[in-house]
Amino acid sequence: MAEYYTGQMRIYAEKHKIGGTLITRYDFINMFIHERGSHISDFQRNERLGLNPIWNETRDRDLFERNAILMQVGHSSWRECIEKDWIFG
Repeated sequence: MAEYYTGQMRIYAEKHKIGGTLITRYDFINMFIHERGSHISDFQRNERLGLNPIWNETRDRDLFERNAILMQVGHSSWRECIEKDWIFG
């Protein structure tokens, strides 16, 4: 789970926040690819465009998450992840 506030970001890896358990270093790397590589980049892009950084219209929420998942499963760490169900749960 990621939070972004004008120039500051927080990424949480707690089980109750992400819906699963991260076991190996690849699980952690891959979660950061999902959160930092995609979500935070989207927040920063919105900010550069003069929008609310966390702005998402309802119709864009699925696309927002789908983009992050596609980046995550396309990363080399995905093959080494032990726990893959948490992302889709």
